[in-house]
Amino acid sequence: MPIGYDSNILCSKNKRKIEKYSKILIADYRKMMIASNKERIIKFIKKKNIPYPKTYIIKNLKQA
Repeated sequence: MPIGYDSNILCSKNKRKIEKYSKILIADYRKMMIASNKERIIKFIKKKNIPYPKTYIIKNLKQA
């Protein structure tokens, strides 16, 4: 069972290979990439018209 961000991403990316030998309960890699990135998750929830708190995404220190 993966613990932590890096091992979850690695296992998710290799889910099909792992499932040949063992059952693994983990989200698909694409879904993990959306959920683990604030910009991507905001874009996703906007498309689905899901309410969310006002969020600021700072791309560089000058914007901070």
